Amino acid sequence: MGPEGIPVPGGAATGSTSLRPTSPDLAGVPAPSTPDDVPAPSGASSESVTDLRQLMRDIKEEVIAELDKKYPMHKAEDLVTLQLTSGPTISGKIVYLQTSFMMLSSQGERPKIQYIRLQPIDRIRCDRAFRDAQISSETEKRVLDALK
Repeated sequence: MGPEGIPVPGGAATGSTSLRPTSPDLAGVPAPSTPDDVPAPSGASSESVTDLRQLMRDIKEEVIAELDKKYPMHKAEDLVTLQLTSGPTISGKIVYLQTSFMMLSSQGERPKIQYIRLQPIDRIRCDRAFRDAQISSETEKRVLDALK
């Protein structure tokens, strides 16, 4: 769990979380379900399917709002200190963010940081595909909990 109760993959409280990304960085894992991909249960009315899809949309919006508030995405010009998976931290100003890496301006150098090298708590603020996968995963978990 992240510091505000948002699950963070690979966090100590949750262990290794299954990711369902859509990016090449995380290739080989199936894409997450979307509300429109959910098949209608046998014998279900179209109204109950519509209700389920609406529930999924509502929960997804809630998850996104929580994540945006507690872990907003970094942007160019942000001053950051990032924890690498290998242990050390690196500080600097973000020059730009790309699909799978960022460029920092740090101590007169411009290191290129691959998102896969970041701890999940930092990666979720830089890597859009990783963030989207976590949103989908948490949405599915909450929908299943709501249906119990």
